[in-house]
Amino acid sequence: MYEDKSGIIWAGSAGSGLFYFDAIGKRFVVLSEQMKPNYITHTSYVSSVVEDADGILWIGTMYGLYALTKEHDHAYIYQWFIQTDESGSLSSSAIQSLYEDHQKNLWVGTTDNGLNVKVSGENTFKHYGKTDGLSSNTIRAILADASGNLWVSANAGLSRYDQHTRRFINYSRKDGLSSNDFYPSACLRSSTGQLFFGNNNGFNAFYPDSIRNTSGKPKVYLADIKINNQAVAIGVPGSPMAKHISLTSNIELSYEQRSLIIDFVAIQFGPSVRQNYAYKLEGFDKDWHYTGTDHVATYTNLDPGHYTFLAKASQSDGTWNEVPTQLEITIRQAPWKTAWAIGLYMMIVAALIFFAVKIRIDRVSMKNQLALERLAREQEHELSESKTQFFTNISHEFRTPLSLILMPLENLISSEQVSASVKERVNAAYKNANKMMSLVNELMDFNKIESGSLKLNPRHGELVEFIASVASMFNDIADKKNITFSVHTQLTSLKGWFDRDKLERMLVNVLSNAFKFTADGGQITVIINSKFTSAMQTIPAARCLELMVVDNGIGMSPEELPRIFDKFYQAKSASKVTNPGTGIGLSLTKALVELHRGTITAESSPDKETKFIITLPIDSTVYDVAASEEMPEDVVYSSEESLTKSQHLAAVDAGRKDQYEVLVVEDNEELREYIATELSQEFKVWQARNGQEGADIALEKTPDLIVSDILMSQKTGIELCKEMKSNIKTSHIPFILLTARATVEDQITGIESGADVYITKPFSVRFLLTHVRNLIDSRQKLYSHFSQDVYLMPSKVTGNEIDQAFLQRAVDYIVEHIQDAQLGVDSIAELFSLSRVQVYRKIKALTGKTAVEFIRTVRLKQALKLMETKQYTLSEIAYLTGFNSASYFTRSFKDEYGKAPSEYLGMAS
Repeated sequence: MYEDKSGIIWAGSAGSGLFYFDAIGKRFVVLSEQMKPNYITHTSYVSSVVEDADGILWIGTMYGLYALTKEHDHAYIYQWFIQTDESGSLSSSAIQSLYEDHQKNLWVGTTDNGLNVKVSGENTFKHYGKTDGLSSNTIRAILADASGNLWVSANAGLSRYDQHTRRFINYSRKDGLSSNDFYPSACLRSSTGQLFFGNNNGFNAFYPDSIRNTSGKPKVYLADIKINNQAVAIGVPGSPMAKHISLTSNIELSYEQRSLIIDFVAIQFGPSVRQNYAYKLEGFDKDWHYTGTDHVATYTNLDPGHYTFLAKASQSDGTWNEVPTQLEITIRQAPWKTAWAIGLYMMIVAALIFFAVKIRIDRVSMKNQLALERLAREQEHELSESKTQFFTNISHEFRTPLSLILMPLENLISSEQVSASVKERVNAAYKNANKMMSLVNELMDFNKIESGSLKLNPRHGELVEFIASVASMFNDIADKKNITFSVHTQLTSLKGWFDRDKLERMLVNVLSNAFKFTADGGQITVIINSKFTSAMQTIPAARCLELMVVDNGIGMSPEELPRIFDKFYQAKSASKVTNPGTGIGLSLTKALVELHRGTITAESSPDKETKFIITLPIDSTVYDVAASEEMPEDVVYSSEESLTKSQHLAAVDAGRKDQYEVLVVEDNEELREYIATELSQEFKVWQARNGQEGADIALEKTPDLIVSDILMSQKTGIELCKEMKSNIKTSHIPFILLTARATVEDQITGIESGADVYITKPFSVRFLLTHVRNLIDSRQKLYSHFSQDVYLMPSKVTGNEIDQAFLQRAVDYIVEHIQDAQLGVDSIAELFSLSRVQVYRKIKALTGKTAVEFIRTVRLKQALKLMETKQYTLSEIAYLTGFNSASYFTRSFKDEYGKAPSEYLGMAS
């Protein structure tokens, strides 16, 4: 309850808002001006009401502080203050008490965050809390005495605030209070100046002037000291203290005594005296430690040096004794850190430097010699690497011209217009071109081995027959040179795990070396054997293939044997033959054998005998595969058999493909012209010189198939393929990639880009034609499937998600507007935001039908579904599916399915 200066009685409620007493109506009326901003709601919890000297009514609530400026009777202007993040705001919105002092300052007590003051004439608040000296942050009531001192009750005692010294003095039960927990707003100043404060144990009444502070400033005495957490004996030999700590002004400690606990106490006479303490260790602390009533200082692991410990205390009114008690503390340096120890260290370091310099000088000449030797080795290694890189790079360049050599030769061999004698010469050229291709692949594999990218692909198979078939490739050269060439083995069969391609290259390289260095009329023998080897560091115990190649050629000297497997090394005996080779065959063979976890050795007697022994493990445990995982053996074709197979694949009727268009994208003009010439016999061919030009032509012409190289300027074949497959205008076009890169990783990259076929160079032109025909034939089969299937399923027509979505959306659109007889290609073109021509070509490419035929097919398939229900007549079905007349429906149905609708119904029943 509160009565303002105009005599109006105000009543604050706990959750029902603010009321004023209507003297005329003799009743309390709630103040609720809801149309005004920041009004006090009828659910507010009002805790305090006060009117300031300017007539502004201040209302304290649990949701903020309100300032009411009167306009006229019971009409006010409202201003609302709450806690925010801005500087100068209230420290809390939960207001408990309000008080205006004689200087017109408004004091605001909160329930949870201390005291706030709004200085007269300002519109911001200053905050006082427990850290500023208040007994608690929970304020109960505020009252001023005759001297202008502010008395603040809380839940932890009573505080006096001196506005002159700006300090708080706190009182508790120790000072005579009946309780520390006071009630909200329970305060009163009598006419005589006596103050009353109510608490949960009655109330306290006192005259503020009668309360006197303790006189005299407290003096601090040192009470005890512990070193390394142990009490210090006094006057004992070895003890740093000769007398009690309170009588000691300085102590000297050893390096081990670096942890201290100092206890101190202030002595001051008077009733209920309570001191606050502060301490500081000069040389370690930058500021004073204010510890309240705690009077113990702890320091650990102090560095050696000189320190001064200071301690002081304050009176209960906050007045500090500025003359602290001092204790000088000296901690001696460790023996190994003293000046004489440092001098000894310097002598030792100087001696070490002397001997280090001497050793350095002695090693300089040795390092120079080693550097020269290392430089020579590096130059030799760089030369070897440059040779390898050169052969690798040039082997890539060989693939395209080899394609241009092999494809015409292949055509001549298969041509019926070429005579047998010419075919024999052409076949010889074809075999040598294939041999050159094998050498190119060998050079590329050599580089893969050095870079660690060549992988082993073991498969289960029969070894004796495989080795014999590889050796038979040398029968012709043996006959020409009159060399006795044979394969000896006592094994009828030997099955195991091995990499066919790599074993073939090992044997071919060793046999080629043997035939190269064996004179006419000599003898070469291949011996096949099997043995069991014990466990070694790299492989477990396993069965092994032992393969020996023995010849009676010119041989090698014993000192050359250790180097014959070095890269580019050529034996001295190589000068005796016409074509000694490049020196990488045996090096590649050794690398392939080691990749197979095997060994290869050589034995030789000059002009008598040379023997190469290859040992390869063939058990599944060596290659981490399951022994039961038997894979089908490779089928090995000779060049003639390969050619025959290619001719068989090409035997497809091409008479109906004249209308199809093929785009060839290749930056090599000669190869592009040749491919275009071959394809032009069956198809209409467009040519592009690079990837960007190919993309432009594909978007303009929309061909039926694209054949593209990978490595091209402006845009690669991979990028072109991805662009075509992601564009709705071209996503349906089959794509064939041509490349000189033959690794599995390269092929995976090509297929992942969306390519339908991946062909490596050099390739057979008939092989390319077969793929082209097969892709077009598969498209024709899909067309047929689309026409015969009653239910339209785009996923069965194409695997491309964009094409599937296109067809599904087109079908859904036609079904949705199926009764519209005027539905045509223009509507579908507008649906996809494409031109009429683009939609026509797209539908034609995906279904083999024109746009009109496609719409009619969808209508007929919907008619079939309605006919299966047997709920409609044929005339109704014709109308429901958008046909203008029943006769047109009957004619269209018969053209599509070969029988009239009535016949179809009769067969269905």
